Amino acid sequence: MRCALVALDVGLSLAGVENAMAGQARAAAETGTPLDVIIVNATRSGRENGVLYMRHAPVHDRLRRLSRLMKARLLSTVRELDAYDVIFLRYPTAVDIDPLRFLRTTRARVATVHHAKEVSEQLATSRSPGIVVRAGLEYVQGRRVLQHVDGIVAVTDEIRDFQLARSGRAIPGRTIANGIDVTKIPITGFVPYDGGELRLKMLSSSHAVWHGNDRILSALRSYRGSRRIVVDMIGSGSGTPGAVEELGSATIRHHGLLHGAALHDAMRNAHLGISTLAFFRTGLRQAAVLKTRDYIARGLPSVIGYDDVDVAPDCPFVLQIPSDDTPVSIDALFDFAARVSAIPGLPATMRAFAESVLDWRVKVPTFSAFASELLDSGVSR
Repeated sequence: MRCALVALDVGLSLAGVENAMAGQARAAAETGTPLDVIIVNATRSGRENGVLYMRHAPVHDRLRRLSRLMKARLLSTVRELDAYDVIFLRYPTAVDIDPLRFLRTTRARVATVHHAKEVSEQLATSRSPGIVVRAGLEYVQGRRVLQHVDGIVAVTDEIRDFQLARSGRAIPGRTIANGIDVTKIPITGFVPYDGGELRLKMLSSSHAVWHGNDRILSALRSYRGSRRIVVDMIGSGSGTPGAVEELGSATIRHHGLLHGAALHDAMRNAHLGISTLAFFRTGLRQAAVLKTRDYIARGLPSVIGYDDVDVAPDCPFVLQIPSDDTPVSIDALFDFAARVSAIPGLPATMRAFAESVLDWRVKVPTFSAFASELLDSGVSR
């Protein structure tokens, strides 16, 4: 059996996807999982960081802008994919001129991999005419695509059940939550809270509405307590690097995008990490957020605003706040920081949890097991 995990690059920013797929490729190699991790693109070929890059057919300059509407056609031009029995395709959306083209031409069993309720996510970003048209196309054509796939993979049970219902067919489905390469994340740990100043870290990869940064910032503006709070915002979703904001008793320090040692240094000396707080804006209750996994691997207790598919609600090192627009309680953050500080050896416990539950080496073999199920399912397109 040959199986592949495939993503299509049509010129959008894929940095986060490439990092995740490199981790999946390393995990497949180290666990002996028969899974090739492939990115189909316009320019690169060969293997880099374990990921196999394959080039699709050239796109004429006059059609380059339309390539995002030719995704299924581009995939169908990569004849090397014919060698695989099962293909796990990161869902490229059905906003496409001919979204069924690849499914009609491939001999492989195909399971699409979903990270969202696509229509809800698109409409959460904007209600502009262009986005509304895209969402409408996805609503109509996405159902057509899922009526012809052989299986569904999703990062949460909620998304899996939603996509299976969209397919309207009795096809196999599997939840494989987002993972991380724990070996690539240094242990930062956290500073025990002594009742004084509270130091928070916020990794923010973008300004997307589901990150919910506005929820914590609004709470800081409204806070009238006497204890100081310092928030370090790190990532593309932060403000101007070096800028400092004063919000009453809180200080917001913006660091911008950081990597390697600079990121490690910026993550030190914290009490808590703030993760995603507003997935409900995209119609989701469950999620498998990468930065939550990063915090846990670092040994940094975190605050989340959703149900994590890998983390139990009573987990001692995660504080789950309401998944809605109710005000965030700053006092609850102080109390949580005090509670986790009283747990001996917590960073080591968190690291062990990350290694045994969140690492790609635990999750990637599930793809191979599900591939066998797809080949044995007898489902017909």
